[in-house]
Amino acid sequence: MWVALRGVRTTGPMAPEIDLSQQRPAQYIFSAEVQKRLSEIRKDEADAAADRKQKKASTAASAEMEKIKGLGSMNRGPFFFARLSDCHGQTAGSSESAEANSRSLPRAES
Repeated sequence: MWVALRGVRTTGPMAPEIDLSQQRPAQYIFSAEVQKRLSEIRKDEADAAADRKQKKASTAASAEMEKIKGLGSMNRGPFFFARLSDCHGQTAGSSESAEANSRSLPRAES
């Protein structure tokens, strides 16, 4: 209240300094905490990358298996053998190529 009525005293002796000779040493825990959090973040990122890589490999493997399964149940009409014979360098309409392809491929189960 005194300060409110008269204002801050600017003349006269200043307050004595606080004794700092008995203070405890400073602890710099911030940098250790930052390193700890960064290592956790990097570990989480590495785990996520490994999971993505494993999922991608699993997806590719399952897609390849679906392709292989699809060949066994595919309708083996004349167009199928024509495509196969084109791939093997044989003529598309020859009965020999269709017969050879039907023996080399697994049969579709009905």
